[in-house]
Amino acid sequence: MNDDLMRNASNTGVYLAADELWKKVQPFEYTAPDAGWVLSRQAPSLAILALWCAAAALAAMWTARQVQVY
Repeated sequence: MNDDLMRNASNTGVYLAADELWKKVQPFEYTAPDAGWVLSRQAPSLAILALWCAAAALAAMWTARQVQVY
């Protein structure tokens, strides 16, 4: 596909591929990864997010104790 685009593109920015090219291209089949695969790769980010949430909760509790109501 890229080779055909490189050889047949015009300077006008319009590119139309011939039917023969599309017949050569195999259909795209995507299989989504399962949740375990995704979560295992996001574990560091999720851990940092949990730490930030805990720090924010602790800061909110500490600040709430410091507030004086008149």
